[in-house]
Amino acid sequence: MSRRHVLVTGAGGFVGSALSRGFARLGWEVTAVDRHFDDAEQGGGIRRVSADLGAAGEPELPASDVVIHGAWVTSDPAILGIHPAEYVAQNLRPLATILEYAARTRPHAFVFLSSSGVFSAQDGEGELNDGVQPTGTSPYAAAKRAAELLLPSALPPPTAVHVVRLGYLFGPGE
Repeated sequence: MSRRHVLVTGAGGFVGSALSRGFARLGWEVTAVDRHFDDAEQGGGIRRVSADLGAAGEPELPASDVVIHGAWVTSDPAILGIHPAEYVAQNLRPLATILEYAARTRPHAFVFLSSSGVFSAQDGEGELNDGVQPTGTSPYAAAKRAAELLLPSALPPPTAVHVVRLGYLFGPGE
């Protein structure tokens, strides 16, 4: 029996690299995709693919059982010197690429790493759960929310689609 395979985008970042290492430790075959990797993070049974998912054309990626999409521009568009609409586009283009890959390869599961940043300070009155409608209006919130809304129709069964809204994360390497 072959090992299960996971493809992680944004694998050069804090969360993506931790997920890649964790899956490798569990015995999964891991393909890690990002534009840039820290050279200190080599090895560990992880196949690294340097690719810009927002560029024209899809990189050559192996089929996988699970896709975890964590590639995201998190800096404020004003700091980057770009218009908010371009910021949203820079995040949704890589998503479109990986959704086309997933539609073609049909993984068992697609996990989108969203964020509690989709919420505004007024949402949930201190308690955030699946029943609270997000009302965040920042470019970051708008892009994450657009992705969340697109996913159910972009990947039909049998691919199970999961949205995970991560909170504030920190730790060694952040």
